[in-house]
Amino acid sequence: MSNINFVKDGEVVDASVRILFEEASEQLSNYLYYKEHGFTELSADIPEEKFSSVSGVGKGSLTVAGQQYTDNVRYKGYASTVNLKKYTSELAYSEEDLHWIGRAGSTKRILEFKNNIADHVNALNANVNSDAAKLFYLGQGTIFFAGVGDSVPLFDQAHPIRKSGATANPNLFYTGFGASTTHLAFDADPLVEAIQRMNRFTLNDDTQMLPCKRLRILCSNENQETVARVLTSMYGPDTSWLGKNSASKEFQAGLGRTIDFRIIPDMPYAYKDFWFVEDLDRANKMLWMVWGWKPRLNNQSEYRKGTYYNDGSVLFAPHAADWRFGFASKGDGTAVS
Repeated sequence: MSNINFVKDGEVVDASVRILFEEASEQLSNYLYYKEHGFTELSADIPEEKFSSVSGVGKGSLTVAGQQYTDNVRYKGYASTVNLKKYTSELAYSEEDLHWIGRAGSTKRILEFKNNIADHVNALNANVNSDAAKLFYLGQGTIFFAGVGDSVPLFDQAHPIRKSGATANPNLFYTGFGASTTHLAFDADPLVEAIQRMNRFTLNDDTQMLPCKRLRILCSNENQETVARVLTSMYGPDTSWLGKNSASKEFQAGLGRTIDFRIIPDMPYAYKDFWFVEDLDRANKMLWMVWGWKPRLNNQSEYRKGTYYNDGSVLFAPHAADWRFGFASKGDGTAVS
């Protein structure tokens, strides 16, 4: 992308403007929040890094006295390639801008100009935040993220197991475990069912994973009150005669689990009902923010034909090396397809 004009209508150099509100301080891109969503940072060493895994040793075989010992095998996971993306931004300002700022005699005005140059990095931060969010809310398709190498989307009902080739427990609501075949809206019972399904995930040697211990829910701005209510209410959560709320923090703590939530600010309103559960311990090994380089600006501006140009770029990719860290629901009651 290219920001053609530094200030489109010249307010920064207009001496008659006494109060100038610099909006960059209010931008969401003032900070990078992907770490709150379970991403671990990794610096790429080559342009197209690959992620894979190798299974543990599977179960032993029942053997009678004198019988030959049976072989055991470790299985490779499905390899996936990191697709690094480069975003660029160019900010242009004319020599006239600099001239009139210098003549304005206002230290405050010169400071506003310098702040705008420094805030240029927000343009690139916005790309990082946006793509990290897309890995989740576009994760039921392959348009943004091609998947973890098993030929299905990140969130799907048909993840194969390497050992048997059979379909694993899905990380969506789907027939086969539990009764739900639709994308359930967030509530106590759907959350409990999602956790139960995650505890049944099997690895590539077809052995069951360790149960979830540190859980985090990701949701939209519009859904955060509902999520907070479910996690904090000990009963119902709406009426006291419904019994203990099995999805509350206190109840889950009694089962040896911690659970909290974060919002995905860059998830569009059209996806407001989407929600996700992730196990942070699994995500620590499976969910990555891969950097070619972090958002950076050129130390010096380039001068061409009466105009100064300040260039910035970032090279990165959010990447999931495995699907077993999370569970997703569209939350809209539609059938899982």
